[in-house]
Amino acid sequence: MANEQSIKAPTIAELSARLAALQSGYDALAAEVVELRARLDVPETSRSHLVPIKDAARRTGHSVDTLKRWCDQHEIGHKVGGRWKVDMLRYAAFRDGRIYRGIADE
Repeated sequence: MANEQSIKAPTIAELSARLAALQSGYDALAAEVVELRARLDVPETSRSHLVPIKDAARRTGHSVDTLKRWCDQHEIGHKVGGRWKVDMLRYAAFRDGRIYRGIADE
């Protein structure tokens, strides 16, 4: 059929770029939530933003060792049941310069 349009599947690079843009948007919104909770003194009621450190390393592109160090130095995560969990809201705030504790590294 002459009028049919061919549908072009996105490339992996295009999908990766779209995913990165979405993640960036999510991180920005998550950081705003951290700021609002701090300003309003609202306690954390949900732990859905806590992710295992290996997942956080995959999402952020930082090594597990770097994230562990930042958890200790900048309080972006803590141990839950003996395993490290990264608070992605605090990570986003730290990454964007809204959380600073101790000597900045990397």
